[in-house]
Amino acid sequence: MIKTCNCAMKFSLILFLIGSTVVLAQVNHRPVEDFTNAQVNVTGWDNSNNPMFVGVIDVGGVVNRFLVANNCGQPDLGTTFSGNITETALSDGRTQVHVVLHGMNAFMRAFLESDGTPVLGYTRSEVCGGATSTLGEFLLTVDFINNQGVGGPLPDLFDILLAPEPGQLFQGILVNATAQGPLRFLPGVQPGTAGFMHVVQRGPYVRGKGVPGHDTFPAELVDVKAQGQ
Repeated sequence: MIKTCNCAMKFSLILFLIGSTVVLAQVNHRPVEDFTNAQVNVTGWDNSNNPMFVGVIDVGGVVNRFLVANNCGQPDLGTTFSGNITETALSDGRTQVHVVLHGMNAFMRAFLESDGTPVLGYTRSEVCGGATSTLGEFLLTVDFINNQGVGGPLPDLFDILLAPEPGQLFQGILVNATAQGPLRFLPGVQPGTAGFMHVVQRGPYVRGKGVPGHDTFPAELVDVKAQGQ
């Protein structure tokens, strides 16, 4: 069988492909310290059940820097970070940012949202006064659009969550963290009992929808209990 073809069409297609310019988005990889060093706030996460705990996770080493800078007489907490940042240039001059951050020996604590009663761990002021820090491990992934070009300054996590600048757009976050330390308050548990905190937060950050009781974090877990329970 003889196969026929439209040779003129194929010839035109070849010329089109040769003459075309393929524009690829600029992708940049940055050290994760560009994100941690930009943090000025310590984030707190709550759950949806009673009692409502707030789990505080220092994802940027803010407390560690505070203790060192204020000569609190405490050694460095030993907080370490690993991970990476990927930036993709957008056509309007902004950048799509993806952060993967793993923290070890990070400052953490928990308290009751209703009245601030400490549940596990101590505040940075208490640690500066001699209390022992509660440290933990976390994995954080964050996606957002930054209003800077590739390589530009990165935002504070708390700020871009609650008060983004014009041109910034928070898109999603995943937090998974654990910490161990003595309990300070928990109903039915003796103070000083070895405690455990687990925080999981998943926020696709889709606003609104007008559904009562449906916020932007469909997965909200802050679990504090005695170890072994």
